[in-house]
Amino acid sequence: RVQFAQRAVLLPFPHGRRIVPEREEPPSAWVVPHRHRSSRLVPEREPVCVVVNAQNQKDQRAGRHFILWHRQGTHRSSMPFVRVKPRERVARREPPDAKLRPRMKLSGRDIRMALALSALIVLANAGYVASKLGFVHRVRLVLETDHRHYIHMATNPDEPEDPPYAFRVAAPTLARGLMAWGLNVNEAFYALTQTSLLTFLACTFLFLRGRGFSLEVSALMLVLMGLTQGAVRWFEYQYWMSDPLCMALVAAALLVIELDKPWRWAIVIAIAAGFVRESFVLVLPFAFFRTLAKHDIKQAFLRTAAIAVAFFSVSLALHAVITPIAPDDWWSGVVDSMGFRSRRLLQNQWYVVTVGTWGVFVPLALADVRAFGRRMRENLDLTFMTLATYGTLIISNNTERPLAYAWPAIAAAGAAGFQATVANLKIPFRNPFQRLAVMCVGAQMVHFGLTRWNDYSGSSLYQPANFSVTGIMVALWLVWSRVFAKQTPKRPDSVAP
Repeated sequence: RVQFAQRAVLLPFPHGRRIVPEREEPPSAWVVPHRHRSSRLVPEREPVCVVVNAQNQKDQRAGRHFILWHRQGTHRSSMPFVRVKPRERVARREPPDAKLRPRMKLSGRDIRMALALSALIVLANAGYVASKLGFVHRVRLVLETDHRHYIHMATNPDEPEDPPYAFRVAAPTLARGLMAWGLNVNEAFYALTQTSLLTFLACTFLFLRGRGFSLEVSALMLVLMGLTQGAVRWFEYQYWMSDPLCMALVAAALLVIELDKPWRWAIVIAIAAGFVRESFVLVLPFAFFRTLAKHDIKQAFLRTAAIAVAFFSVSLALHAVITPIAPDDWWSGVVDSMGFRSRRLLQNQWYVVTVGTWGVFVPLALADVRAFGRRMRENLDLTFMTLATYGTLIISNNTERPLAYAWPAIAAAGAAGFQATVANLKIPFRNPFQRLAVMCVGAQMVHFGLTRWNDYSGSSLYQPANFSVTGIMVALWLVWSRVFAKQTPKRPDSVAP
């Protein structure tokens, strides 16, 4: 019942309790062994620090000793005590802002919040698209053509298909299984896409919580994601694609790697992702640098290699078994994509790869330019994953769809910028969080409403530059950057995350 006992970690011990104090200075009260717990002894001497020797072979092999604060002369005990000086704790390698951004354990409330908020966002986007095209709209209303390959694979599984679609067998197979339950091909793909988007958003929310962001900030980032085209609305429009399922698996793999203890589930997820899409390779740089930040380089190589072997073994097996209509001419795809992007770099590509895809996340992440570079160095896992995602644009004929795999990293960058801006606002408002959140949601709604999506000019590769959206984002960046402009540089351990 003493104060120190409430602040200590008590573990089973043959003669009493192992007690590891949470502070270095001696406590104001003494603690007696378990069998003398009811003794009413009055401390008469100064407390000393003693070490309880290991009482079993496992602890002896590990060289473990257990610190116990004890007052001399208060009682007799058969426990072998050795008087030593208090040991200093070994400092773990943590980022400078670890105290401000602690790692959190997920609770049942987090999971319920993730599922509820994700369901609302998916329903809102599905309702918006249905108001324009109808519920479970038909194929001819979509101007893109990539989804026709997956429909053909679901309805005619014995016929060959063009590469690389021929090797992405999971989504058509699952849709064909739903069709066996009485759904038509459109309803089957629609149900699969809604489930995948729900899982993707929920895992992203839990990923932000695992990175240490508060419940409110994580929920706000998810809402801002839902107000972009690449995260949800595009796949409500073209719902026959394999991307939503792969995005859900990528987000789930990031989550289990972030939580560290269940990281082996990433191997199971990698095996499943081998049947879905090759975009799962974007998990590998995150797995390496995230494990390196928590463990040593040996563990980083071993865990990343285990995930890579699980994924590529399935992917290469599919390439060996399945014979497409023609060989995959990937080099011509690189030439066509890069040629188009270079010709339209100043016309619309600068917009599509920045605020056209991410919206308000760009000014949020860049509000404090000095801290942005520091965050990139401290979060190499998210940095290299984002760079790898941008690298896929070299061969892709789309923009918002392949960049959607980087949403967990972009959401974390936006959450860090938002959190730092709120902490440094010097305004006479009672709740700066609410004011800044309203500004972000308002700007993102304008971005959502002005983005083209159901006409030829709204195709992801041809999305026209919108100078109204660009002006709003630049204005927000200028306003938010003023919060940090007049600040004196702080030490790294005192900078907000």
